[in-house]
Amino acid sequence: MYSTSEYEPNREWELLKLNATWRVERGTNHTFPTVVYDFYLKRHAGVPAAVVLVPALVLATLTLLSFWIEAGSSSRISLCSMNVFAHCLYLQYVGFQIPSNGDSCPKIVLFFRDSMLLAGMSLVITVIVQSLATLTSAPPGWLSSIFDWLLGYRAGQIMLLNVLTPKVSSSYKKQ
Repeated sequence: MYSTSEYEPNREWELLKLNATWRVERGTNHTFPTVVYDFYLKRHAGVPAAVVLVPALVLATLTLLSFWIEAGSSSRISLCSMNVFAHCLYLQYVGFQIPSNGDSCPKIVLFFRDSMLLAGMSLVITVIVQSLATLTSAPPGWLSSIFDWLLGYRAGQIMLLNVLTPKVSSSYKKQ
């Protein structure tokens, strides 16, 4: 028989049920007594959700918010840099917390990986936009044609007209 008097409950796991089975397998010259224990556990998911999911959502939101800061602002490149750095650190933390067992990668690790790639792309885009904003010469023809193509669609007008100066945006609105 078994006793759970020595069992100490913890905050991570809850013991739902415990079964013990005694079996004796007999052969021609030998016997094998065996005790099989079946533990039924339930994991308390509150702490992992708070420690893993909330920072994932915050970092993804920071990536999106970085595009709403003015392109020439120095705080935008600082935010993007810190966002990429935070993604790298937290991806390492999650990698150490979640055991790597099996062939498949946990979905939260894939989410952090993809979110870090998007944060890196936002940093690269910020650097490119800031370097283009400091140019004093006219923009290249290929860049102007891309903007003209984007402004030909309603979604492009919504995205770009609030960035353009009022004088330039009024000329596009008339077209």
